[in-house]
Amino acid sequence: MLYALLYLAFGVAALIYSAYVLWQRGTVRGWPTTRGEFLERKVERSPDGRAGRTAAPAFRYEALVKYRYQVKGRDYVCDRLYRVGWVTSSRKNRQALLDRLPDPPAVRYNPDDPQDACLLALPLSSAIWGLAVGAAITVTALLYLAVKLLDRPPAG
Repeated sequence: MLYALLYLAFGVAALIYSAYVLWQRGTVRGWPTTRGEFLERKVERSPDGRAGRTAAPAFRYEALVKYRYQVKGRDYVCDRLYRVGWVTSSRKNRQALLDRLPDPPAVRYNPDDPQDACLLALPLSSAIWGLAVGAAITVTALLYLAVKLLDRPPAG
């Protein structure tokens, strides 16, 4: 029963995080853009082990950027590709992502706090996969718990 409750908690957490990613995606897509200038654009092994030790070595690469941009006459420097999280993959896939970025980059910035910026909104597929997996785990855990509770002998 404890494992089912942990499984349920994991499913609900996945749903909440995926909904947050979806909300962040919408927020970033609504931000204004300004023209930036790349200071750095490279693919390296994920710094500080962010890719995790369980990821296959070939998939521990991250697209790293640093760019300069200006909003209302004030200069800013940022290093975020996405506002939330990061994405690791193979060196080839991360390089392809960087190669698709326009030069100069279109920097999306928060109009209320222009130093809060990024180049890309997370892909919709990231949120959809998280929602699907979270829903499947949650439903499976709930069904298991329902069967266990209904299958108990009557008290007395």
